[in-house]
Parts: sequence; structure tokens; C-alpha cells
Amino acid sequence: ACSAEKDEGEFIVFSGGKLELRKGQDLVIAAFKVFAQAHPEAKLMVAWQNDWPQTLATISNSSHVQGGAPKLDTNTGTLNLVDWLEENGIDRDRVIDLGRLDQAEMAVEL
Repeated sequence: ACSAEKDEGEFIVFSGGKLELRKGQDLVIAAFKVFAQAHPEAKLMVAWQNDWPQTLATISNSSHVQGGAPKLDTNTGTLNLVDWLEENGIDRDRVIDLGRLDQAEMAVEL
């Protein structure tokens, strides 16, 4: 579980769902980059883990992301979303990756 610290005055944009093209996370990335320019207090909270390589690979077909799909962290068994988002123009200090959470854990985080 994550239990991310939330600072007073932060504006959290949450996006969840398996990372794949049809879910629209590429559009979230594009929109957040624009939003963050006007809102320095904004952070992007993601729950985008995907255990299916075939659907994960589809994110590479978007014109809004670069470098293909995020890499798997072999130590944790989760996608390295923070590095991938930074490679796609979102400062790592503005990303909260919730990792892999079940529904009960997600309710606590949100």
C-alpha cells in the first residue's frame, strides 16, 4: 500500500485504470502537462498498473507519449510509472504512484 502524504494546499488530479491506449491515460498526461503549468500546486496521482503486456503495449501507439510503454521494475514487480511520466514531461515530484492496490486499499488512499 502507498499511503501517500498529501500536503495542505495541494491539488490532486487522480487517474486510475490499467495503463493502455483505450483508457486514455495518454490524454491525461497531455492535459496534466498543460494544467500543471498554470497550477504549480497540482500533483498527478495514478493507479495505472497493468499485468497484461499485450494491452500495455498499446499505449505506444499514442502520439501523446514517447519511449514506448513504461518498464517493469523487477524488484517490485510493478511498472516504473514515475520515471516514465518524467520521460513524458511530468516532473517526478508532481507524481504520486499508488502502485498496485485492491479496492479496500484504494478507498483509504482516496
